[in-house]
Amino acid sequence: MKTIGILLAAAALALVVSNSLLQAAPAKEWPVFGYDAARHNASPDTTINAQNVSKLRRIQVHLDGTVDSSPIYVGGRFVVTTTYGKTEALDPSSGRVIWGFTPPSYGSVAGSARITNSTPAASTDRSAVYAAAPDGRIRKLRLSDGKVLWTTAITRDPTHEKMTSSINVSRGLVIATTGGYIGDAPPYQGHVVTMSERTGRIAHVWNSLCANRHTVIVPRTCGSSGRPQPASSSRPSRSPRRSRSRSPQAIAAGGRLIVSRASGRLSTLIISAASSTVRVIGPATRPAYGG
Repeated sequence: MKTIGILLAAAALALVVSNSLLQAAPAKEWPVFGYDAARHNASPDTTINAQNVSKLRRIQVHLDGTVDSSPIYVGGRFVVTTTYGKTEALDPSSGRVIWGFTPPSYGSVAGSARITNSTPAASTDRSAVYAAAPDGRIRKLRLSDGKVLWTTAITRDPTHEKMTSSINVSRGLVIATTGGYIGDAPPYQGHVVTMSERTGRIAHVWNSLCANRHTVIVPRTCGSSGRPQPASSSRPSRSPRRSRSRSPQAIAAGGRLIVSRASGRLSTLIISAASSTVRVIGPATRPAYGG
């Protein structure tokens, strides 16, 4: 039942973006997961090609967390979100962290199983980015300095509802989806929330199970969401480190190829044909979950 609920939530999200009048992202940007709102996963940027790829070299830069999602490239900056909700903007030429935002909840979730795999998204006007954190909130961060412009909670039980899907933007709305944590442990509600880009005010909510309720609900109040299990039966059968493995993801933007992996040692690979360099952005050490 939980798997069906998540699939329905994903299908609803696809319908929202497929019915909109989508505009292609600029060739030198990669503003959302999958390149654009329709998730085409392809950029017209052809700076890196078969003729020059062999000339690239590798340079490594360390971050203080694991990026278990894809980076975006907007306004001449890479923006990433770590597993515990830190969002950082990076200089593509040096790998220097331009600014970093740490959610207030970081201290209470770091080292736990409460993580996010959500890729941030750029605002339509490219002045800000939207980022998720395990505290169940979406934040609008100013691209120039990381200042929080608004914060919206999209779950009433962040201990069970995971900020797992990548953020999307369409028709002036920020689109976010929740899922469940390891072991599909109830109670949780896979739901889609849309918010105003300008104010963060919630515009629509679609709950995959109690679909007749159009607000963000406490998941245990929906009978179909399931009931909490005893601690002994809700524990995952595998260690958290193994259960969070993900396939590599790659994008090309601004003359760079960016590859994101979840090993903890290699989070992002930045390849620049212009300077014939490869920049690897990853944590200096490999914690159990990242940072």
